[in-house]
Amino acid sequence: LPERRIIIETCGRAASDLQASPDAFLLIGLPLACWMDEQRVEIDGVVCTALREHLGEAMRLWSHWYERVRPVAIEPTEGFRATQPRNPRRTAILMSGGVDSLANFRANRDAYSLEHPDAIHEALFLDGLTLHELDEDEHVRRLSRRRDARRIENLGRLAASSDYELTVLSTNSLGLYPDWPSYRDIGFGALMIAHAHLLGARFSDIQLSSTGLPLPLPPHGSHPAQDVLYSTAAVKARHPLPYMDRLTKLELIADWPEGLAALDVCFTIDQENGAPANCGRCSKCFRTMLGLVALGRLADAKTFPCDDLTPSQVKHAPPFKDENQVRYLEALLPHLEAAGRTDLAGPLQLRLHRWRTRDSPRRRLSRALRRRKAGGRGRVAVVTQD
Repeated sequence: LPERRIIIETCGRAASDLQASPDAFLLIGLPLACWMDEQRVEIDGVVCTALREHLGEAMRLWSHWYERVRPVAIEPTEGFRATQPRNPRRTAILMSGGVDSLANFRANRDAYSLEHPDAIHEALFLDGLTLHELDEDEHVRRLSRRRDARRIENLGRLAASSDYELTVLSTNSLGLYPDWPSYRDIGFGALMIAHAHLLGARFSDIQLSSTGLPLPLPPHGSHPAQDVLYSTAAVKARHPLPYMDRLTKLELIADWPEGLAALDVCFTIDQENGAPANCGRCSKCFRTMLGLVALGRLADAKTFPCDDLTPSQVKHAPPFKDENQVRYLEALLPHLEAAGRTDLAGPLQLRLHRWRTRDSPRRRLSRALRRRKAGGRGRVAVVTQD
């Protein structure tokens, strides 16, 4: 891969606490080194002994998940030594404004008084870790940064009403990864938590929000069994709600007006100024809106462009791209039916069935016959089996 210079910066009160931690840069590079079949990772300075132990376990987990991954040697130029946590303890959260992080924050506020060391007092927004940063088109990257600026503005308003301090870290570290699969499958959680280790002077605990996928959880770049292994002796990483499903998380936000007003889940980056934060058309908007309909709260969510969904919108929603998206939607079906929205559950169930059976011989034959009827070339082979 080409040489990359990683730049991470912030402003405001956090600027004086930003430290170029070897632990952070090790976490940024190690998952990719394993993915790219490197033999070792050399890092300038001292690495925390706890992180060395944890990463050994993480590499065993990766090699169990992915055939291509093998553990690599970690070689700090100044050896290993345990880092020291700040005193007193202070807790922060990685905050995006999406369902997972907002629900995590809300649950924390319900569980702990502000005097408790596990109460969240700071939120980190990582500016520069969106999928669009991997795009070669500079115009796309500019639109993505404009969208992040809107998210930061919304989270700043939420901070003013929710007793937390918002810190924005701008980073280009995602550019180290050559493509989206490598980031999604192995680098996602490590890259996010790595940036928290740069601010170990500000907090001792960092919370990362889980994906809300139905159990059993598949291998993923951010997984509750994996992300806790990115802790050092100074900064502990954890998933406080590792197995809470997405609809339960939405329910937490739906009963919190300030959080609902900040909810931003959208993939779209070219929203016009003054338009709602969420486009209402992309796959993430679609599944979130369906969940809010099941809860009877879509009309209260003003960051979306409509108050309800129609069967036609369900029928013509974006195509399903992967198993995770399908599992999210399958989990919503019984809740839509329980809410009396069979008008939406019916077309959704039909689409899910078609996706599940898309590779069956009958479906392949049907597609081939349609192509031939439409004037496509080639022959259709029909194979029967008793």
